[in-house]
Amino acid sequence: MNLLAGALLDWMSRTVPAAMPGWLPFDFSWFAWLATWLPVWWYLRGLALLPAAERPSPWRRAAFFLGMAAIYAVLQTRYLY
Repeated sequence: MNLLAGALLDWMSRTVPAAMPGWLPFDFSWFAWLATWLPVWWYLRGLALLPAAERPSPWRRAAFFLGMAAIYAVLQTRYLY
């Protein structure tokens, strides 16, 4: 699913970059895409494998996801430009 979404964003950024909203990548990078989505996948997989008593608190999980969203926003959106 993530690879399909990445392929769609790659195609859109090469064919119609001006029509994409500001929160989507203007210049798509597979490296940045995988660098932000693979850790999220690994984290979710690790959470699923942990017993409920050993899982991090909801605040720590939210902090991780907000941090990954910030990394994605800086690397893949027009914020950098």
